[in-house]
Amino acid sequence: VNPIPGGGISNALNVTITSSNNPAPTISSLSPNSVNVGAASFTLTVNGGNLIAGSQVEVNGAQRATTYVSSTQLTATILAADIATAGILQVGVRTPAPGGGVSATLPLNVNMPAPVLASLNPAAVIAGGPALTLTVTGSGFLSGVTAQVNGVGRSATFVSATQLTIGLTTADIATAGSLNIAVANPFSLLSNIITLPVYNRVTTVSAASYAVGDQPPDSLLAAFGLSLAPGVEINTSTTLPTQLLGTWVVVRDSAGAARRQSLFFVAPQQINFHLHPDTAPGQATVTVFVNNNIVATSDLQDGPIAPDI
Repeated sequence: VNPIPGGGISNALNVTITSSNNPAPTISSLSPNSVNVGAASFTLTVNGGNLIAGSQVEVNGAQRATTYVSSTQLTATILAADIATAGILQVGVRTPAPGGGVSATLPLNVNMPAPVLASLNPAAVIAGGPALTLTVTGSGFLSGVTAQVNGVGRSATFVSATQLTIGLTTADIATAGSLNIAVANPFSLLSNIITLPVYNRVTTVSAASYAVGDQPPDSLLAAFGLSLAPGVEINTSTTLPTQLLGTWVVVRDSAGAARRQSLFFVAPQQINFHLHPDTAPGQATVTVFVNNNIVATSDLQDGPIAPDI
């Protein structure tokens, strides 16, 4: 508008006024994504996109002190009270209006300390045996503890803070090899792993009569099984060796004495050996080694020497 004299009103132009909305935030990862229960307050890094200076990190819907780093990263202070109890916290980002909104959430795991495994009973099993209960000894076990056998989830029975049991099926121990045993408490990381060996069975009989049952000391025995030796060798010397082709046999008697036995013959499925004359009567254990590795084991009943007729 110009004043008189003359002057007047100009023609009109349209002016468009637009508002700039804040972008909707997204999050892609947390660092760290898990912490131990009872830890001190710490700084959580939240990575994502469309983040602005006014974006706020939320934990279970409650805002936490947030620092803007860039359009793809925020940091926030997680309180000690947030992680005082084991469980899962849901972490998200809220950006104020105009526009903005709340991102999807990601889990922040608050873990119990991982339990520790110390030993297994039995410490080894024989392939092809019946189903059995494995006793696991350690520390830090809680009610609700679960197990893994070769990485596959398995139920466990809580006995105490230092003991639990796991049921092993015939399928678990059908063939020789090993089973990796681990456990986890509710909201805990996995424990250390203990390996349970599964050995081939060796059947020991009299080398003269193939009779089973009690075998007297100072007798000649034949042991049958699988993978007992890498090949065939017959002793040809006058002195019996305790090793042929890297294979040897140890008999642990009822008194706890473990002795290498003298060998006559070894083959993949048979070993002939002399049972030491000092073997104590009672239940003994026969174990076959190849190149320092146990390949087969079983029990042997050592009986009295049979009387002459």
